[in-house]
Amino acid sequence: GLSVERDGRNGLELTEKKISGSAQALKRTRFLHHATLLCSSDLEILEHSLASRGEGISGGGISSHRSPVTNVNDHLKEPLEMESFQTQWIEFLLNRFKQKTVAKIPFESEAVVQGLIVNTFKTWSWNMGRTPQFDFRLDTTEGSIAFTITKGIIEGADTGAVPEARSKQMQSLIGQRFQQEALSRCGIESICPNLNSLVF
Repeated sequence: GLSVERDGRNGLELTEKKISGSAQALKRTRFLHHATLLCSSDLEILEHSLASRGEGISGGGISSHRSPVTNVNDHLKEPLEMESFQTQWIEFLLNRFKQKTVAKIPFESEAVVQGLIVNTFKTWSWNMGRTPQFDFRLDTTEGSIAFTITKGIIEGADTGAVPEARSKQMQSLIGQRFQQEALSRCGIESICPNLNSLVF
């Protein structure tokens, strides 16, 4: 077998590299636990996907902890095909939790899930409107602008040495949603052309 250890943050490590991470949520009478387990992932794509775009952001939220990762297959004498890997993992979980069968999600639930994605999880109110207060520093060709945002609403704009005309434009954002459309209306993309890749 492989020598796997806990990493102290609900994850698992193999040769001091992460192979699994997990998170939990408890809401009223429902408990959700989800986890990853790297078998034969393209680690280069994974690294790119997890690249932080949070430069200039500070606040009271919980920061993500990035760790070096590895695949289980990279440590096996004979790498497993994904189907075999999944089968063995399911059998382990059934034995571990003394279950006889795997519960299957009804086919009709797919439409419900897709509806939730569109109507809830992709909305501004879910992704930005619930955030704790944070500060965002935007570096532009005219100087730095520091925004203070609470629950997605711009509450302050410290424009520092930015020209007065531009400063007035930024002050007009106070009370508006922190989203690309609002910033674009103020012409900020002319002094920060890569705005989308930095924030949204």
